[in-house]
Amino acid sequence: LDTETTGLSPRYHRLAEVGCVEIACGRITGNYFHAYINPRQRMTRGAQAVHGLRDEFLATQPAFSAIAQRLLFFLCQSTLVGHNLSFDLNFLDAGLATAGFMPAARYCHGVIDTMCHLAQRGSRRRFSLDACCDMLGVRRGDRARHGALVDAVLLAEAFVVAKRTRPKIGYNCATMSLHCCLGLHPGLPEVQPGADDLIAPRRSCTWHKD
Repeated sequence: LDTETTGLSPRYHRLAEVGCVEIACGRITGNYFHAYINPRQRMTRGAQAVHGLRDEFLATQPAFSAIAQRLLFFLCQSTLVGHNLSFDLNFLDAGLATAGFMPAARYCHGVIDTMCHLAQRGSRRRFSLDACCDMLGVRRGDRARHGALVDAVLLAEAFVVAKRTRPKIGYNCATMSLHCCLGLHPGLPEVQPGADDLIAPRRSCTWHKD
């Protein structure tokens, strides 16, 4: 999971883009979710310098409430993986609350922040996604700007490589490692959404798989 936003504060700023890539059985399946979002506010200069999204383009995109159900259907009962995931979840949860839904983690099995994995390897720095890819030997090309789907693909590739090649990290550390997936970490939260959780208040929707 990765997002792009109009600024740094989920209290004052909004989502502008969401990208998700599915991993199953240690492989990228090819299934993905991607949406640009009309934040209904102007982009800050700092944010625009990061991802290059312009107000004129986003004004033509759907509001978050219009894509929230499809996004939750994609995320439902999965384990969310993100780099500095708390940033993404804070914005995602703010959007879900506005649309009448509960926080994203309530619909999922658990969450994994890959930045914690780097911290457990002894670094005191905050590693960027680029640094994570370089450490794992994942080719990231010459991208000048960030994008939610592009970054989600890079993170998925890095996650798969790390699961296959990196030695397991012990559980004596307070943070959750990259290797917590599939229940390897005893503290990984298991949250099962109920039927009522998948329906926004005062809305009628059907959740099914073909």
